Amino acid sequence: MRSLTYKQKIWLLALLNGGTLLIATLYVIAYRYATAHGYGWFDCIVRDTIGIYCPSCGGSRSVNALLSLDLLGAWRYYPPIPITVLLLCEVDVRLCFDLLTRGERGMSTYRPWRWLIVLIAILVTFLVRLLAVTVWGVDPLGDLHLPA
Repeated sequence: MRSLTYKQKIWLLALLNGGTLLIATLYVIAYRYATAHGYGWFDCIVRDTIGIYCPSCGGSRSVNALLSLDLLGAWRYYPPIPITVLLLCEVDVRLCFDLLTRGERGMSTYRPWRWLIVLIAILVTFLVRLLAVTVWGVDPLGDLHLPA
């Protein structure tokens, strides 16, 4: 099997990035429909069974707030989502730059280790919320109905 050329890799990355945006948009449309009509499709199974937040609790609300241009709300609900959007925007800018300059810069100088920031943000968010609920008795998102 032959390997992809540089230009084919750029187009594949652009296609994957666009597909991610399309899936996120469809997800938010379904989320808004479900919450407007009172369906529990997007309730967190971990939160409802165990009584603690899972590592991605608040992600749907964060994306919804981000699309409503509520940047502070998006950060409050789930910080890794705005970080991920910023990194995807950087990839988009680099892809456009690559396509305009015919691959002279752009993605060739991209450092994928930056995505570790998202993983660290997910871990820190989970640990802080877990400590807030179990140690301090504070519910950061207001979903757990903790005893007073």
